Amino acid sequence: MNYGTLPKEIGTIQNGIDEMMFYQYLPIKGNDTFWIDLPSQLNNDFLQELITIVNNDFINLRGAQEFKEHYIYLTVKHLYVTHGKGLNRPGIHSDGFMTDDINYIWSNELPTVFYSGEFPNVPMDDELSINYFEEQKQYCERVVYPTNNILRLDQFNIHETNTIEKFSGLRCFVKISFSKDKYDLKGNAKNSCITSDWEYRERSQTRNIPQKI
Repeated sequence: MNYGTLPKEIGTIQNGIDEMMFYQYLPIKGNDTFWIDLPSQLNNDFLQELITIVNNDFINLRGAQEFKEHYIYLTVKHLYVTHGKGLNRPGIHSDGFMTDDINYIWSNELPTVFYSGEFPNVPMDDELSINYFEEQKQYCERVVYPTNNILRLDQFNIHETNTIEKFSGLRCFVKISFSKDKYDLKGNAKNSCITSDWEYRERSQTRNIPQKI
């Protein structure tokens, strides 16, 4: 498969979060279990339903054994944004770059911008690839999906934060990541039932890929 494909639409769901919060790559499942460990402060109907939808989709895609062998990470950002300044770090990129990780994203405002087209000869380097994607995106079609859509992403879906649409207010963004790797950068949310023996790595000033390469 080539870089520049579009994500898969999984379904829609309406926001059920009414308090501001920020959780970055919180582990909610270990890599040798089917058990989901959702902290009480996140154990609401909206997130439970969203997690169930993406879990079922992943099992249909990869199978129950693969589901068991993957960590699952939950990112929730429900914060106030202003026009031109989103919740996520700017820059065109690929989630799960150079891996088989699967990510599901959802937002109720400022949906993610995707680029459909050809990205030949992508450098297999995190920082070099970002510069390459930025240069190449002018030749691609810009695609934005409706709000409240659940999208399944793999490493071939090139995208960036939506800084073009005019919106100021509370925006909720959720990402659920499936990976066989530890997302162990300092600053990521911790779940003591899963991460008690993890050693965390320093972040760089440039964009970080969450897994070890």
